[in-house]
Amino acid sequence: MADLKPFFDSHKESGFPVNIRGLIESCGLGLNDSAELHNDIAGQIERLESNLENSNVEFKISTSITLTPEWKNFVMAHELGHYVLHESLIGAGLDDNVAFFSNPEGNYNNQNIGPKQEFEAHVFAAKVLMPELEVDRFFQHYLASENIDEEIQPNVHFGVPESVIAWWLGVLKEKSKADTLRD
Repeated sequence: MADLKPFFDSHKESGFPVNIRGLIESCGLGLNDSAELHNDIAGQIERLESNLENSNVEFKISTSITLTPEWKNFVMAHELGHYVLHESLIGAGLDDNVAFFSNPEGNYNNQNIGPKQEFEAHVFAAKVLMPELEVDRFFQHYLASENIDEEIQPNVHFGVPESVIAWWLGVLKEKSKADTLRD
């Protein structure tokens, strides 16, 4: 398996929000963050046609033009997760609908990617964009603030939608419970 530490430490270079576009480009991947995709498709990663038989495979990540900047960041990181974790399963490509499952409405109905791989890509994206130590640091400061209205909001700091932050906090809470039970 690839060394994932550089992905999870990417914030050390540029701070927050993480420059996910720069990270994707540093991996040698193409990027289109304003693609004309089917209405139900949030993002996709595709093998570039000119390289289908070339051992130096290149991929391009695309996000829908209709997404907010925060959703684009998360979808880009999610698709990067598929590239890093599931490259052998991508085939010609895969697309994720707004519920993050491949479906017939997209350009690729990739059945090699199931719920397990989608969850893994979600966790990858969350770890890249919202590292656990930064989540702890940010919320300790945020909750200790006397004037939260003047503080930078979590979705602005991390560059992801509030619903994604809520989901990740739930995952981290369950992880913490499991760690406590093991001790």
